[in-house]
Amino acid sequence: MKPTLFFIVSTAIPTILTLKPPSPPLPHDLITQFPFPTWLENIAVRTNGDILVTTLSSTPNAILYTVQSPSFPSASPIPLHTFTNITSLFGITESSTKPDLFLIAGGNLPTASTPASYFIWALDFQQHPPKTTLIAENPHALLPNGITSIPHRDAILVADSLAGLVWHVNLTTGETTTGIQVPEMAAPPGSPPDAIGINGVKIHKGYLYWSHSSLASIFRVRINKDGRRDLNAPVETVARLDATFLDDFVIEPDGIIWAATNSDSTLVAVDIRTGKSEVVLGGKGEMTVAGATAVAPGRGKGDEGAVYVVTCGGLRRPVNGTVVEGGKVARVDTRGFKFG
Repeated sequence: MKPTLFFIVSTAIPTILTLKPPSPPLPHDLITQFPFPTWLENIAVRTNGDILVTTLSSTPNAILYTVQSPSFPSASPIPLHTFTNITSLFGITESSTKPDLFLIAGGNLPTASTPASYFIWALDFQQHPPKTTLIAENPHALLPNGITSIPHRDAILVADSLAGLVWHVNLTTGETTTGIQVPEMAAPPGSPPDAIGINGVKIHKGYLYWSHSSLASIFRVRINKDGRRDLNAPVETVARLDATFLDDFVIEPDGIIWAATNSDSTLVAVDIRTGKSEVVLGGKGEMTVAGATAVAPGRGKGDEGAVYVVTCGGLRRPVNGTVVEGGKVARVDTRGFKFG
């Protein structure tokens, strides 16, 4: 709800009454829902406002979807590109040097009979139709996840949730090297082999921020212009959330982090300065954002103050132990939000 000013005229001093900022749950709308059992993994928004959504464990081939003009009541997902011979797409981010060019991580999760295989593609909307190009293959990756572009560089950082590190990928040559590896990116000692450490990654004001799924925490470290850790820069804890899991997130210019908790089926606001956090939408017993996986800021007309949330429909942890649904895209109005 947009704050409104009421002016009361009297013979005394004029008084201005201001409505309080919105309280959770924040205003929200369902944009579109996919068939069960679709797991929506990540999201990006183009400058024209169209949404791009990646899917996890699609068969027989992974599909990148778009939702055009999401503010229209008739908005629905459209298959944009099918990636043959792979089943999963993970993180997606826009290039920092080439507008409307998006980088996508994808591949095949390991099975009893086949090893894992992971790749980075570029999808260029400057071409008509949009052109997809294979950028790099990483035979050493264990589980690529969130990705982020390095400002003013033709390079990206790719989180590896099982290896406990960030890969540095040169988009010109395809060269892939270890970018940053610190203990706070790995699953805690003694965890099961499939425990998730680092998940989402974002660069904000000279720092690399990452979410840690098993610790439900957000960390950061100062980086140089090439996206490498500054010499001897300490790892800082930004926030520890009251949650059982933490998935991907986005950082707004004003310092508010909007984070998806997946297993807890919530959207959480985090103050980047104080570490204070507050659930603003959803809950463990609610389907509103069941299995929220990722968040992206709106960029289209009328999207000021809006973020979009994608979900896996509770496939990771069913709501109330049994309830699941197809993944969906929701729009959340964050205008005027302030921590309580």
